Amino acid sequence: MTLERDGNLERDENLKRLTDRSEGHQAFVCILKDYAKLEAILLACVEHDISGGTILDGRGMGQVLCQDIPVFLHLRDHFPEAEGDSYVLLIVATDRELELCFELAERICGPSAQGVIFALPILRFKRFSPIHSYFSSSISEEVAEESEQMPKD
Repeated sequence: MTLERDGNLERDENLKRLTDRSEGHQAFVCILKDYAKLEAILLACVEHDISGGTILDGRGMGQVLCQDIPVFLHLRDHFPEAEGDSYVLLIVATDRELELCFELAERICGPSAQGVIFALPILRFKRFSPIHSYFSSSISEEVAEESEQMPKD
């Protein structure tokens, strides 16, 4: 897709490069039963300048089947880890940060933790933050002007 407008393709390509920061980012996902270990991972990430983590409460398949659907109560023995909630840590990380997240999680959790860690590719990524602006002031003003001119629903 070409963003050509007013014959200034170079300016539009630079704007796209500055606003679309998807290259080299992945989602680090850590799902654990032990909230204290998840919190320790989060704090270790902050100590290594990895920010922007989000923690979500979760319920596993075994917990839902064994506690919420009476027909499946007989399966309780097949899901011994179904007791208790799960906690999900999501972090959008660069490739370097992702490796560090895995190392920190493995070191903190050890072999006795219940859970999983994995990464997912991120196709597009944009950060919305008044504190961390990736725009130069002139480009930021242009983007603001363009958004004001856009029709509102």
